[in-house]
Amino acid sequence: MTAWRWGTVTASSPLRVRLDGDSDQLPFAPAKIAGGGGALVTGSRVWCQMEGNQVIIHSAPSPLDVYPVGSIYLAVNPTNPAGLFGGTWQAWGTGRVPIGVDTSQAEFNTVQKTGGAKTHTLTVNEMPNHNHPPGTGGNFVTNMYPNAGNWVFTTGASNMNANGGTTTGNTGGGAAHNNLPPYITCFMWLRTA
Repeated sequence: MTAWRWGTVTASSPLRVRLDGDSDQLPFAPAKIAGGGGALVTGSRVWCQMEGNQVIIHSAPSPLDVYPVGSIYLAVNPTNPAGLFGGTWQAWGTGRVPIGVDTSQAEFNTVQKTGGAKTHTLTVNEMPNHNHPPGTGGNFVTNMYPNAGNWVFTTGASNMNANGGTTTGNTGGGAAHNNLPPYITCFMWLRTA
């Protein structure tokens, strides 16, 4: 029966391993070393395959095995991961928030598609449907009714007649509003080779 356990290299020549949870190292050298994760030195973590009275060592994967080409690495340290793991990395997503691919939405249907805007100025069509009752001299309309083809607006001070369309003065500065979602920044790297 095959069993698997993690272990730590306690000596490299000859190779000795202590299995996690055991107080002593194995009393014999492993029968075989499989995998190519690099040299096994004291302190290396290994995956041990127990086959009867034999132990086959599977060296822990290289960090590049964990981050294959096309992987994204996130960190709060600005160090390029090439210095940590090897491989070739480039800064990725600078100033952007990642969103998962969703093939049912045109905005998100392919990988590495970009879009959105940091700020946006609303168009008239994007404003909520609303109205502004007319007012005069700081007095606002309290009532309005038709009278002989005209509209009569009653305000706190007086009545005024309006023929056709009455408008209010413009308001607002027309500036763009903030579109940023809640966020936290980090360094993002894409492995390219």
